[in-house]
Amino acid sequence: PAGLDYPLSAECWLPVGDTSPGMLAVARLAPGATVAAARTEFLSLARDAIPGLRLRGATARPFADAVIGDVRPALVAVAIAVLLLLFIACVNVGGLLLLRVAARTRELSIRRALGATASGVVGLVVLESAVLTVAGGIVAFPVARALVQLLLAFAPPRMPGTDLLRSAGLPAPVAAGVAILALLTLGIIPALVARNIGS
Repeated sequence: PAGLDYPLSAECWLPVGDTSPGMLAVARLAPGATVAAARTEFLSLARDAIPGLRLRGATARPFADAVIGDVRPALVAVAIAVLLLLFIACVNVGGLLLLRVAARTRELSIRRALGATASGVVGLVVLESAVLTVAGGIVAFPVARALVQLLLAFAPPRMPGTDLLRSAGLPAPVAAGVAILALLTLGIIPALVARNIGS
């Protein structure tokens, strides 16, 4: 795809047709195929395609390992830190929503006394949570784009995968899914508390 920089700083790819002492091949594994089987097949194809070629061996590894390299532990640590930060934020917001419902006990009791149903009160609390979630998402996307650009500006020159960093595409629906999950998680507890008020 456009922007792919593999191997690092490569400007073009050419079909195998020389007898250079070392060659690099990138291939897509067939369903059910293993990396070891791909290595064996590559050696066989190379010998057939280039008569007289002497190959002492070949090393095969998944493309992700070749691109990410030895920074995988750091990326895993960053991903865990992000998930923990998200969890802490959700717990804090959930606590604030519970406090808000507790502070509105009198108002919600009056609504019930005037004829509001339990489902109506629950719907009101969930709607308020949804408005907060949507507003947070609207603010978060531009901030995320700016932070990605900032990360790219300060990233080390040989940091792998920087050409794949985007705030659109797959991360967008993933972020939307996380927001919906947060809404369901944060909205259901205050809603259950509000349901019992005035009953």
